[in-house]
Amino acid sequence: SMEARIFMSTRDLERLEVLNRIKEKSLKQSIAAQILDIRPRQVRRLLRRLDAEGSKGLVSKRVGAPSNNRVSKELKKGII
Repeated sequence: SMEARIFMSTRDLERLEVLNRIKEKSLKQSIAAQILDIRPRQVRRLLRRLDAEGSKGLVSKRVGAPSNNRVSKELKKGII
């Protein structure tokens, strides 16, 4: 079966690596939070998402979505 490719940023890959180490019990959540520079609560949320959706759950939900600060088409028409 062709597996859908996930394009992960360096940050996503680092998260995945650290979270897997928590699962292997070679890393505590509190230390992981420090490494990833996030709160322990966020670490737990990421772990839950990893369990639920696999590694694709760690990729930002914004990937592929239009940028929040782009100029609306209507506005551009007015300018041009």
